[in-house]
Amino acid sequence: MSAERKGSSVRRQRSELWLVSSLTLATFLSSLVAFAFGPFLPAMARDLGATVALLGQIPALVALAAALLGLLVGPLADLVGYRLSLCLSMACLSASILGVGLAPTLALMVPAALIGAIGRASATPIAQAVVGTRLEGAARRRGLAWMTAGISGAIVLGVPVLTTIESVAGWRSSFIVLSVLVAATVPLLARVLPSDEPRPCPGLTLRGLLEAYTPILRHRPTRGLIAAFLLSNAQGSGILITYLGASMVERYGLTTQEIGWVYLAIGGGALAGSLATGGGLGTRPLRPLIVACRVGIGALTLATFLLPMSPLAAVGLFTVVLVLIAVANVATATLLTSESPAGRAATMTLNGSAAALGQAIGAGLGGVALALGGFQALGLLATALVLSSAVVVKLSARTTPQTRAV
Repeated sequence: MSAERKGSSVRRQRSELWLVSSLTLATFLSSLVAFAFGPFLPAMARDLGATVALLGQIPALVALAAALLGLLVGPLADLVGYRLSLCLSMACLSASILGVGLAPTLALMVPAALIGAIGRASATPIAQAVVGTRLEGAARRRGLAWMTAGISGAIVLGVPVLTTIESVAGWRSSFIVLSVLVAATVPLLARVLPSDEPRPCPGLTLRGLLEAYTPILRHRPTRGLIAAFLLSNAQGSGILITYLGASMVERYGLTTQEIGWVYLAIGGGALAGSLATGGGLGTRPLRPLIVACRVGIGALTLATFLLPMSPLAAVGLFTVVLVLIAVANVATATLLTSESPAGRAATMTLNGSAAALGQAIGAGLGGVALALGGFQALGLLATALVLSSAVVVKLSARTTPQTRAV
């Protein structure tokens, strides 16, 4: 019996390893699709005869579409099953990034990019739902930690690989290679993910899907965290990640391949911040930690865009900013999963939609600020957004003692 139990344990661990590895790969690639525009905006602008500010509206439009679609992701995935939903999400991302890479004009690039909104809205939430459903206890925590590592890894490893390909064969080749890699995950996920029986949802209506979010809208602390996350993501993903490449090219004369190394540095900062919050740092009171991080982000962002400094110093400050962003994001997720009066899936789906909407707002307003006032105006906008986020977290706090990470 002991040998049988040991053999069963080994098989279970092996199965969990394959499951988490496949989902981490899917999260890594779906995140890389989201980050892919930023490093190549200057090269794409030259090729298409457009401005960086105009091209920056494409990821903003995709993020806006993903924000709206994200509200329906959870209930619909429950209806059709996680395996099918995730495979369809990755297929949409592959088709989208291939269309962007092959599009000869800006007019054709926009609809191709919009196809990816379906995958942007669903890939990561469904991967997290699979881990939450199939794993328990410490295995679940490890699985979710690897999901976060996959997102950071897209910046640390994925972007430098794409920029290296671009230096040899052009930005279109980078997008085509990424499309092939994303497509290859579809049969892998279909094989590795366990089949699940879809749960029937009789009388499914749009109103019924959205009613899951009503308790959140009535709960000030949760509502405030999500609103603050929207503002923070407008500054982080919407402005910093979208326009970082253009900033490094136009302000410091870096090449596309050198920008890849910049993303490697700041991605390492994000990974370090996530790991630190998962350890001892996360035992501190979380709301004050979020507020302090975002005030620090605002100060460093303002300094980076407004003060004269060397490229190395700018990269160093950007890296610290990403550390603080990661710390605040992990703390936010911890509070949401422990304080929200609604289900975790509904809470995190709404938070994901807020993040996508924030990215859309940040990228859109950032393009306007860049066109009207250059990078100084962009820095002022980014600073105002993240400081507003800190104020919202502070004002929405409970009067009871702060929640601590477990």
